[in-house]
Amino acid sequence: MDFIKLRRALTALPEVRICVVGDVCLDAYWTIDRTRSEESLETGLQTEPVREQRYYPGGGANVAMNLRALGVGRVMQFGVVGHDPFGGWLSRSLEGAGIDTSGVLVQSTDWATQVFVKPHEDGSEQARIDLGNWNELLGATRQALLEAVGAALPLTDFVVINEQAWRGVHTSPEFRKALQDLVCSHTPGRAIIDSRHYIDEYDGLIRKLNAREAARILGEAGIPPEYMGIDELAHLSGRLVKRWHAPVALTAGDRGCVAAMEGREVHIEAVQLGGRLDPVGAGDAFLAGLSAGLAAKIDFATAAQLGTLAAAVTVRKLHQPGTATPEEIVAFEGEARP
Repeated sequence: MDFIKLRRALTALPEVRICVVGDVCLDAYWTIDRTRSEESLETGLQTEPVREQRYYPGGGANVAMNLRALGVGRVMQFGVVGHDPFGGWLSRSLEGAGIDTSGVLVQSTDWATQVFVKPHEDGSEQARIDLGNWNELLGATRQALLEAVGAALPLTDFVVINEQAWRGVHTSPEFRKALQDLVCSHTPGRAIIDSRHYIDEYDGLIRKLNAREAARILGEAGIPPEYMGIDELAHLSGRLVKRWHAPVALTAGDRGCVAAMEGREVHIEAVQLGGRLDPVGAGDAFLAGLSAGLAAKIDFATAAQLGTLAAAVTVRKLHQPGTATPEEIVAFEGEARP
């Protein structure tokens, strides 16, 4: 890894301005302890007592939190929350981290703040409980959100588009088309998308995705993505560059990632870690590190190295999405060196 470039990028981040457009979600961790369970008088069923509850910004909000933790000077969040306690908590949490939330709009009807409740019992995660799967983006909200994004783009250095919720803002095809037009007009070559459902859209944008998503998009039915070697991963990323005519960052867990550009694929090794690890939020941390590096004007491969280090820091933080600070990344360099 080029640690001189990485340190230089981290030093430049306080002057950087980044917009995050996407799904403003909440990750809720509930620790269930049945020692205080009792029979419900109404149903006759045993209750599920929650001993501890913790809440963290998720989705695009977690990307924004990671960007601020890395030291990005101005982070602007754009998205929609519901008129409910979760939306209020999310906005206050983002504001407390120094994130500009003037682009986080409240839709009072047909929208619930997207919450992923993750119950844990005896250290194991149970079936997730989701809120917000029936959301519908109203025309007035869509127009107001696009106007807010359009006003901010001339003042930004880089744009991150995040989409991972089943019924989020990007579910609206009108929103996707208008957002693509805005980004291509104001920040050509300075935008990246990480999307579970619509990554084939948004022409000209840099892409970040994982090996499983890449195999699905390309219709690969051969080697399962989890067993692909570096050569297979490089081949996949090269095909995607030709498909999209834009750089691609392809992540593959403990095999690291491939930073692919026209005619060139660079493999970046993962930091080998021991002990218990939690991959939740690692993709967001990688995306934030990659985007921050690109906004600081370092080359694509070195920016992907910054993303790799940020993700390596966060996976050691259990039962939370986690963020990585410049100090943590610098301290982590020793483990990344050969």
